[in-house]
Amino acid sequence: MSGRTRRIGEGVKLWLAAAAVLVLLTSASTGRAEDNSAVFLKAAKEGRSEDLQRLLQQGAQVNARDEQGWTALMWVAGKGKVDAARMLLDKGADVNARAPDNVTALMRASSWGHAELVKLLVQRGADVNVKAANGWTALEAATRFGHQEVKTVLQQLGARE
Repeated sequence: MSGRTRRIGEGVKLWLAAAAVLVLLTSASTGRAEDNSAVFLKAAKEGRSEDLQRLLQQGAQVNARDEQGWTALMWVAGKGKVDAARMLLDKGADVNARAPDNVTALMRASSWGHAELVKLLVQRGADVNVKAANGWTALEAATRFGHQEVKTVLQQLGARE
């Protein structure tokens, strides 16, 4: 084998090794981002506000969705975590994101009677009259679940029967 052929062969081996390392790094990086978003959504589901900021800084996507199609904002809205919701909104969370059944963070907050959170979401642009797949609005949810304070707040903010 000539010197030139040997150098070409070694060059090909180096190129293949570099390509393999690149593939491994890319898949490892992708896995971490997916894992980070899963941990982020789990923190939101469990109402662990203190972890959300850190996870966002580590690459979690603020509008990531879980297996049900819910965002972190939807989860913290249902838990009444006003500070966590404010932080997510400040980081770009979509206030009008809809789950597959068209439920929004505002509907979750209304269903659970979180008046202060309802005010925050509407101040940040939540649509008070959007309907879920079952035909309910946030006002309807508040009414059906007996949350009079939320019902009053929503009516004051323009919600229609």
